[in-house]
Amino acid sequence: METQFEIHKIKFNSLSDSVIINGNILKGILNSELILRVQHSVLNRLLNRLQEQNPNVSINDFLHTFADHQLSDYEFNFESLRNNCILSNEIKKFMTDEEYRFIRA
Repeated sequence: METQFEIHKIKFNSLSDSVIINGNILKGILNSELILRVQHSVLNRLLNRLQEQNPNVSINDFLHTFADHQLSDYEFNFESLRNNCILSNEIKKFMTDEEYRFIRA
C-alpha cells in the first residue's frame, strides 16, 4: 500500500515565496495530520494533478481570496473535493529534497 497525501487546504499570500499545504498522510488504516511547506513552483503542478483527478469540477471554484491594503491571502479549500489525494512519491517528484520538508507530523 502506497502512502497518500490527502490535501485539505492550500494557503499562500502575495508576499511569501512558499505555499502551506494542510492535510493528512494516509497509509492503510494509519492517518496523521500534516502541514507541508513547498515553493510556489510546486503549486501549479499540484493544482493540475487535482484537476486531472476531478475533471467534472473546476479547481478554481475552491479558491477564496482575502484582501487587505497591502497583502492578499489565498486559500484553496479542498475538504469537499471528492478526489483530493496525491501519492507522496508524486509530490516528491515535483520538488528537490531540500524543498520536501515536513513542518509537523
